[in-house]
Parts: sequence; C-alpha cells; structure tokens
Amino acid sequence: MATGQAPISHEGFADRFAAIQCNIVFSVGENICCNNSPDPAKAAMEGWNITPRNSQTLYGEYTAVGVGAVRIENTGQCYIVQIMANLV
Repeated sequence: MATGQAPISHEGFADRFAAIQCNIVFSVGENICCNNSPDPAKAAMEGWNITPRNSQTLYGEYTAVGVGAVRIENTGQCYIVQIMANLV
C-alpha cells in the first residue's frame, strides 16, 4: 500500500494473517488507515472509533495485537495497520 503497488484495502489480509506465528487462533481482525495528519496515530484512532466495523474490531475481545506504520517522506502519507487476534 505504502509503495503505491496496491490500493488501501484489506486485500492481502490472508497473507498478513499467515505471517503470524502461533499455534491456534480463534478469531482475528484488522484495521487499516492512510492519512497525512500531523498526528497520524490519533487520526487513525478517531477514524476507527467512528466507523462501526472498525470500532467493533478495535474494541473486540482479543488477546494479542500487532501494529505497523510507515510514513512516506515526500507525501507525508502515513499507512497504519493493526492486526488483533485471540491466541491460545
């Protein structure tokens, strides 16, 4: 997404999920965001909070979370992904 090779979407989630090293996963969720805010984490959280499906994922009952972010220097765009899972 950040390189422009793919649009911002949940496409490829299965590959990102497959990269999680664990024995058993009961459930998994993902939130993604792209913004150019001076405070990209705050903007992402505010956006996820007002969107019902993202909010449901954000406040779901998960036991593990992983977050990745990258800012593109020449555009200021920040891409953020959050993957939550219930692991055993």
